[in-house]
Amino acid sequence: MTSQPIELKAREYVYDLRNLSREFGFKPDETWEVMLVTHEERLVFVRNYYPIASAKALPELLAEMFDLVKAKLSQTIDNKKQWDSNSIAKNHLEYIIAFNPARLRTC
Repeated sequence: MTSQPIELKAREYVYDLRNLSREFGFKPDETWEVMLVTHEERLVFVRNYYPIASAKALPELLAEMFDLVKAKLSQTIDNKKQWDSNSIAKNHLEYIIAFNPARLRTC
């Protein structure tokens, strides 16, 4: 069963993504790529893509939030990359990040 704080955080994150989509004029066929990343990987994405949205969560909550966000965005979850709290902690994943691969930072 989904805990209410994670459900709320996932809803807020998706709300922010939709606002960013409107603010930056995303076309209907433009979508967000959602990933789990380390702090260092997040910095690389921030330098290379714009707009970007990231949220930090504890490893035991990050997998559930990732699944909820993907579901709310109607994106399929890759069965090859099923995350759990142990694999998230082992890989030092701290953030859920969303970016559009077609929107590179120009400066």
